[in-house]
Amino acid sequence: MKESLQPGDPQFVDLQTIYNRGTTGEFGWNLFKYDAVIPPETWTAAEDILKSGKGILVVANHPTLADGPLLISLLFRNPYFRERKFSVPVAHHQSGVSNLINDITGSDMELINIVTPDTVKKHPEMASQQGKGLISYVNSAIDTLGKGGIVVLFPHAERRPRVGIPQNSDVATELLTRKAEHNNIDYGILPLGISVPGVSPELVNGLNLGRKYLIKSGEVITGKALRDRCKSDKTTADHIIYSVFSQLVPPEYR
Repeated sequence: MKESLQPGDPQFVDLQTIYNRGTTGEFGWNLFKYDAVIPPETWTAAEDILKSGKGILVVANHPTLADGPLLISLLFRNPYFRERKFSVPVAHHQSGVSNLINDITGSDMELINIVTPDTVKKHPEMASQQGKGLISYVNSAIDTLGKGGIVVLFPHAERRPRVGIPQNSDVATELLTRKAEHNNIDYGILPLGISVPGVSPELVNGLNLGRKYLIKSGEVITGKALRDRCKSDKTTADHIIYSVFSQLVPPEYR
Protein backbone atom coordinates (compact mmCIF):
# COMPACT_ATOMS: atom_id res chain seq x y z
CA MET A 1 0.00 0.00 0.00
CA LYS A 2 1.27 3.45 -0.88
CA GLU A 3 2.08 5.67 2.07
CA SER A 4 0.72 8.72 0.23
CA LEU A 5 -0.94 9.57 -3.05
CA GLN A 6 1.15 11.05 -5.82
CA PRO A 7 0.31 13.26 -8.83
CA GLY A 8 -1.23 11.03 -11.48
CA ASP A 9 -3.10 8.84 -9.00
CA PRO A 10 -6.86 9.06 -9.62
CA GLN A 11 -7.54 10.07 -6.02
CA PHE A 12 -4.81 12.72 -5.89
CA VAL A 13 -5.94 16.33 -5.49
CA ASP A 14 -3.13 18.88 -5.26
CA LEU A 15 -3.22 21.98 -3.05
CA GLN A 16 -3.77 24.27 -6.05
CA THR A 17 -6.97 22.37 -6.89
CA ILE A 18 -8.11 22.36 -3.27
CA TYR A 19 -7.59 26.11 -3.03
CA ASN A 20 -9.32 26.88 -6.33
CA ARG A 21 -12.29 24.61 -5.69
CA GLY A 22 -12.52 25.37 -2.02
CA THR A 23 -12.77 29.11 -2.42
CA THR A 24 -14.92 29.17 -5.54
CA GLY A 25 -17.54 26.71 -4.39
CA GLU A 26 -16.83 23.72 -6.66
CA PHE A 27 -16.66 21.44 -3.61
CA GLY A 28 -19.74 20.94 -1.47
CA TRP A 29 -17.52 21.46 1.58
CA ASN A 30 -16.03 24.66 0.15
CA LEU A 31 -13.80 26.59 2.52
CA PHE A 32 -15.47 29.98 2.20
CA LYS A 33 -18.98 30.18 0.79
CA TYR A 34 -20.09 33.58 -0.38
CA ASP A 35 -22.57 35.46 -2.52
CA ALA A 36 -21.12 38.39 -4.46
CA VAL A 37 -23.47 41.24 -5.36
CA ILE A 38 -21.45 43.10 -7.97
CA PRO A 39 -23.41 44.59 -10.90
CA PRO A 40 -21.99 43.90 -14.37
CA GLU A 41 -21.49 47.63 -14.90
CA THR A 42 -19.23 47.73 -11.84
CA TRP A 43 -16.98 45.01 -13.25
CA THR A 44 -17.02 46.79 -16.61
CA ALA A 45 -15.98 50.10 -15.08
CA ALA A 46 -13.11 48.44 -13.20
CA GLU A 47 -12.01 46.50 -16.28
CA ASP A 48 -12.02 49.66 -18.39
CA ILE A 49 -9.68 51.30 -15.88
CA LEU A 50 -7.33 48.32 -16.00
CA LYS A 51 -7.45 48.25 -19.81
CA SER A 52 -6.37 51.89 -19.81
CA GLY A 53 -3.20 50.92 -17.96
CA LYS A 54 -4.29 52.28 -14.56
CA GLY A 55 -4.48 50.34 -11.33
CA ILE A 56 -7.32 49.54 -8.95
CA LEU A 57 -7.42 50.13 -5.20
CA VAL A 58 -9.77 47.58 -3.62
CA VAL A 59 -10.98 48.78 -0.21
CA ALA A 60 -13.04 46.67 2.18
CA ASN A 61 -14.19 46.52 5.78
CA HIS A 62 -12.62 43.81 7.92
CA PRO A 63 -14.99 41.90 10.23
CA THR A 64 -13.53 38.37 9.87
CA LEU A 65 -10.31 36.40 9.67
CA ALA A 66 -11.14 35.19 6.15
CA ASP A 67 -11.54 38.61 4.50
CA GLY A 68 -8.20 38.52 2.69
CA PRO A 69 -8.63 35.09 1.06
CA LEU A 70 -12.26 35.97 0.30
CA LEU A 71 -11.30 39.05 -1.68
CA ILE A 72 -8.46 37.31 -3.51
CA SER A 73 -10.84 34.47 -4.44
CA LEU A 74 -13.40 36.96 -5.76
CA LEU A 75 -10.92 39.09 -7.70
CA PHE A 76 -9.14 36.07 -9.21
CA ARG A 77 -12.40 35.07 -10.89
CA ASN A 78 -12.01 38.09 -13.15
CA PRO A 79 -9.24 37.56 -15.75
CA TYR A 80 -8.49 41.29 -15.96
CA PHE A 81 -7.67 41.28 -12.26
CA ARG A 82 -6.01 37.87 -12.13
CA GLU A 83 -3.31 38.80 -14.64
CA ARG A 84 -2.18 41.86 -12.65
CA LYS A 85 0.34 42.27 -9.89
CA PHE A 86 -1.22 42.42 -6.42
CA SER A 87 0.01 44.30 -3.37
CA VAL A 88 -1.65 42.98 -0.21
CA PRO A 89 -1.11 44.00 3.43
CA VAL A 90 -0.71 41.13 5.88
CA ALA A 91 -0.80 41.25 9.67
CA HIS A 92 2.65 40.27 10.90
CA HIS A 93 1.38 37.35 12.97
CA GLN A 94 -0.42 35.86 9.91
CA SER A 95 2.45 36.12 7.45
CA GLY A 96 3.20 32.38 7.45
CA VAL A 97 -0.31 31.37 6.39
CA SER A 98 -0.48 34.19 3.84
CA ASN A 99 2.80 33.16 2.25
CA LEU A 100 1.51 29.59 2.00
CA ILE A 101 -1.61 30.78 0.17
CA ASN A 102 0.61 32.80 -2.18
CA ASP A 103 2.68 29.70 -2.92
CA ILE A 104 -0.41 27.53 -3.43
CA THR A 105 -2.11 29.90 -5.85
CA GLY A 106 1.08 30.65 -7.78
CA SER A 107 -0.09 34.25 -7.88
CA ASP A 108 1.96 37.41 -8.27
CA MET A 109 1.02 38.87 -4.90
CA GLU A 110 3.44 41.05 -3.03
CA LEU A 111 2.64 40.49 0.64
CA ILE A 112 3.74 43.30 2.95
CA ASN A 113 3.88 42.50 6.66
CA ILE A 114 2.47 45.14 9.02
CA VAL A 115 2.47 45.05 12.81
CA THR A 116 -1.25 45.68 13.28
CA PRO A 117 -3.34 46.17 16.44
CA ASP A 118 -4.38 42.51 16.09
CA THR A 119 -0.69 41.52 16.06
CA VAL A 120 -0.10 43.47 19.27
CA LYS A 121 -3.12 41.81 20.90
CA LYS A 122 -1.53 38.42 20.22
CA HIS A 123 2.03 39.58 20.94
CA PRO A 124 1.96 42.39 23.54
CA GLU A 125 5.76 42.52 23.47
CA MET A 126 5.48 44.07 19.98
CA ALA A 127 3.45 47.07 21.16
CA SER A 128 6.32 49.49 20.51
CA GLN A 129 6.44 48.26 16.89
CA GLN A 130 2.77 48.81 16.06
CA GLY A 131 2.50 50.34 12.60
CA LYS A 132 5.83 48.94 11.44
CA GLY A 133 5.56 48.07 7.77
CA LEU A 134 2.84 50.63 6.95
CA ILE A 135 5.17 52.95 5.05
CA SER A 136 6.60 50.00 3.10
CA TYR A 137 3.06 48.98 2.23
CA VAL A 138 2.12 52.48 1.05
CA ASN A 139 5.25 52.70 -1.10
CA SER A 140 4.56 49.29 -2.62
CA ALA A 141 0.92 50.25 -3.20
CA ILE A 142 1.90 53.44 -5.03
CA ASP A 143 4.34 51.52 -7.22
CA THR A 144 1.72 48.86 -8.00
CA LEU A 145 -1.01 51.38 -8.83
CA GLY A 146 1.40 53.29 -11.05
CA LYS A 147 2.08 50.10 -13.00
CA GLY A 148 -1.59 49.23 -13.45
CA GLY A 149 -1.80 46.62 -10.69
CA ILE A 150 -4.20 45.80 -7.88
CA VAL A 151 -3.84 47.04 -4.31
CA VAL A 152 -5.93 45.59 -1.47
CA LEU A 153 -6.56 47.82 1.54
CA PHE A 154 -8.43 47.17 4.78
CA PRO A 155 -8.66 50.71 6.23
CA HIS A 156 -9.60 49.38 9.67
CA ALA A 157 -6.14 47.75 9.90
CA GLU A 158 -7.64 45.25 12.35
CA ARG A 159 -10.72 43.07 12.57
CA ARG A 160 -13.73 45.08 13.74
CA PRO A 161 -17.28 43.72 13.90
CA ARG A 162 -18.80 47.02 12.75
CA VAL A 163 -17.76 49.70 10.28
CA GLY A 164 -18.22 52.56 12.73
CA ILE A 165 -16.41 55.84 12.12
CA PRO A 166 -12.66 56.32 11.64
CA GLN A 167 -10.61 56.35 14.81
CA ASN A 168 -7.69 58.74 15.17
CA SER A 169 -5.31 55.99 14.06
CA ASP A 170 -7.33 55.14 10.93
CA VAL A 171 -5.28 57.04 8.36
CA ALA A 172 -4.24 54.40 5.81
CA THR A 173 -6.67 55.48 3.07
CA GLU A 174 -5.84 59.14 3.56
CA LEU A 175 -2.09 58.45 3.56
CA LEU A 176 -2.19 56.28 0.46
CA THR A 177 -4.50 58.47 -1.61
CA ARG A 178 -2.61 61.64 -0.72
CA LYS A 179 0.68 60.10 -1.79
CA ALA A 180 -0.85 58.89 -5.05
CA GLU A 181 -2.13 62.42 -5.68
CA HIS A 182 1.32 63.87 -4.88
CA ASN A 183 2.88 61.43 -7.36
CA ASN A 184 0.25 62.33 -9.99
CA ILE A 185 -1.03 58.76 -10.19
CA ASP A 186 -4.66 58.19 -11.10
CA TYR A 187 -6.42 54.89 -10.51
CA GLY A 188 -9.81 53.40 -9.78
CA ILE A 189 -11.27 52.58 -6.38
CA LEU A 190 -13.51 49.53 -5.92
CA PRO A 191 -15.24 49.56 -2.49
CA LEU A 192 -16.50 46.24 -1.10
CA GLY A 193 -18.61 45.51 1.96
CA ILE A 194 -18.17 42.17 3.75
CA SER A 195 -20.68 40.61 6.14
CA VAL A 196 -22.15 37.29 7.25
CA PRO A 197 -25.90 37.97 7.02
CA GLY A 198 -28.02 36.59 9.83
CA VAL A 199 -25.04 36.22 12.19
CA SER A 200 -24.22 38.79 14.86
CA PRO A 201 -21.07 40.80 14.04
CA GLU A 202 -19.63 39.81 17.44
CA LEU A 203 -19.69 36.14 16.35
CA VAL A 204 -17.92 36.36 12.97
CA ASN A 205 -14.38 37.21 14.06
CA GLY A 206 -12.93 33.87 12.88
CA LEU A 207 -13.08 31.94 9.60
CA ASN A 208 -16.84 31.18 9.72
CA LEU A 209 -16.47 27.84 7.98
CA GLY A 210 -19.90 26.60 6.91
CA ARG A 211 -21.42 30.08 6.99
CA LYS A 212 -22.13 32.12 3.89
CA TYR A 213 -20.50 35.50 3.42
CA LEU A 214 -21.95 38.40 1.46
CA ILE A 215 -19.66 40.64 -0.58
CA LYS A 216 -21.35 43.72 -1.99
CA SER A 217 -19.76 46.37 -4.18
CA GLY A 218 -20.15 50.10 -4.34
CA GLU A 219 -19.68 52.33 -7.37
CA VAL A 220 -16.20 52.49 -8.88
CA ILE A 221 -14.71 55.98 -8.59
CA THR A 222 -11.33 57.43 -9.47
CA GLY A 223 -8.66 58.42 -6.99
CA LYS A 224 -8.87 61.99 -8.28
CA ALA A 225 -12.64 62.10 -7.63
CA LEU A 226 -12.08 60.91 -4.06
CA ARG A 227 -9.41 63.53 -3.36
CA ASP A 228 -11.60 66.25 -4.89
CA ARG A 229 -14.44 65.26 -2.57
CA CYS A 230 -12.09 65.27 0.43
CA LYS A 231 -11.26 68.88 -0.34
CA SER A 232 -14.80 70.01 -1.08
CA ASP A 233 -16.26 68.28 2.00
CA LYS A 234 -13.26 69.18 4.18
CA THR A 235 -12.93 65.59 5.36
CA THR A 236 -10.59 62.63 5.05
CA ALA A 237 -10.59 59.77 2.58
CA ASP A 238 -11.19 57.35 5.44
CA HIS A 239 -14.39 59.14 6.51
CA ILE A 240 -15.72 58.96 2.96
CA ILE A 241 -14.81 55.30 2.48
CA TYR A 242 -16.31 54.30 5.83
CA SER A 243 -19.57 55.98 4.84
CA VAL A 244 -19.57 53.91 1.65
CA PHE A 245 -18.94 50.71 3.65
CA SER A 246 -21.98 51.50 5.78
CA GLN A 247 -24.15 51.41 2.66
CA LEU A 248 -22.79 47.98 1.65
CA VAL A 249 -23.36 45.98 4.83
CA PRO A 250 -26.49 45.05 6.82
CA PRO A 251 -27.56 47.54 9.52
CA GLU A 252 -26.08 45.45 12.34
CA TYR A 253 -22.64 45.71 10.73
CA ARG A 254 -22.69 49.51 10.42
